Amino acid sequence: MAKINIFDYKNNMIIINRPVILTFPSFKKILTRDKDQRKVKAFRELAYVYHRADAHSLPNRSGYDAKESHTYAVSKSGLSEDFKPDIPIINAIRDYKDEEGNVAKDNIIELLKTFRYIGTVVKKVRKTLESMLDVPALSHDSAVQVLNLIKLLIAEAKEIPVITRELKKAITELEIDSGDHDVAKIRGTDEEVPGSADPNTDY
Repeated sequence: MAKINIFDYKNNMIIINRPVILTFPSFKKILTRDKDQRKVKAFRELAYVYHRADAHSLPNRSGYDAKESHTYAVSKSGLSEDFKPDIPIINAIRDYKDEEGNVAKDNIIELLKTFRYIGTVVKKVRKTLESMLDVPALSHDSAVQVLNLIKLLIAEAKEIPVITRELKKAITELEIDSGDHDVAKIRGTDEEVPGSADPNTDY
């Protein structure tokens, strides 16, 4: 959780902590530039910030890269597919990460991102093997290469379950304080006004 709770969680929904958010120029800008009384666009943009920046969000817990995280956050927050974060949103993501600042969490997230590359490497090695074996016969040198690649994959296969178990423990540490925060909605009030702030509140 953030040192200052920019977002709170209730009934599997993101609820913004409005008094806190209004102390951050980047977040306040997102709210005040949306002139619609219900602040629907602003709350969608804040949901995007959460999914990109919070250590508990699925992209960060799953080690998504920047492109994957962006696509997921756009989809979950209800923004258009061509949405691009502008300066206030980029600043809000930075501010949120700064407030959440936790070296252990940051390292876990980076390890998760790195671990995702193992699957990519294994897939590429397998395709290389398939290409090398797609011939009537193997030369001595090619056979040695093939066998070395297979040995390499077998050696890595023994390590992957160990790494996976340790990363699962790390993910548990990320979630243990408040549970799984893979939430799809954001609200600015406890009232039943989905996707909006309190209509009587003037930002």
